Amino acid sequence: MLNETQKSILIKSIKVRVERGENVVDIFKSYKNLTDDEKTEILALCELEYDPTLEEIKVRKINDFSSICKNNIENGVTIKIDGEDEHFTYGIESGDQGNIDDIFNLAVTTGLSQPYHSSNGNCKLYTVEQITELYIAVKYLKAKETTYFNQMKQYIKDTDDKETIKAMTYGQELTGKYLENYNSMMTQSQAIIESLVGKDGKLK
Repeated sequence: MLNETQKSILIKSIKVRVERGENVVDIFKSYKNLTDDEKTEILALCELEYDPTLEEIKVRKINDFSSICKNNIENGVTIKIDGEDEHFTYGIESGDQGNIDDIFNLAVTTGLSQPYHSSNGNCKLYTVEQITELYIAVKYLKAKETTYFNQMKQYIKDTDDKETIKAMTYGQELTGKYLENYNSMMTQSQAIIESLVGKDGKLK
């Protein structure tokens, strides 16, 4: 994060280099620690416009989609428990992912109900069937989001038009080989789940 003094010095330096005939893109290559927002702000203060390279646009879009994917996974799932909707987050830093894996493994091993809690809920006992349903839901969510992101990531890498990449949104429909790959991976994920719990959702 640049302070006002650093910004002032940088702006003067950029103006001098531009006056000498240097390209803005090349100038910014020597300032690798600048964020996109800082570049935009500095250029505006210099009364210049910055046209990001194709590679920069790709990296920015992939990073944006990666963050959305991670957030979607960690936001978790809502399932019905005894007729009531309960929401369960699936964060990494919060320990949710490890906790759900642990109670599922204990439930399968012991055949006994396990203590756990929904988001902001009180701790209580969940049956083996309820824990299994939760486990399946979060694993399917993670597989779905990760697979979708990976296909969009490849689509971005394969695209050489800046405006097409800029217009891409997370959640847009996949097409062509990307849709085929997605469907193939999700079919395999479903088969893995069914090999564990069966089509009726009950442990084998």
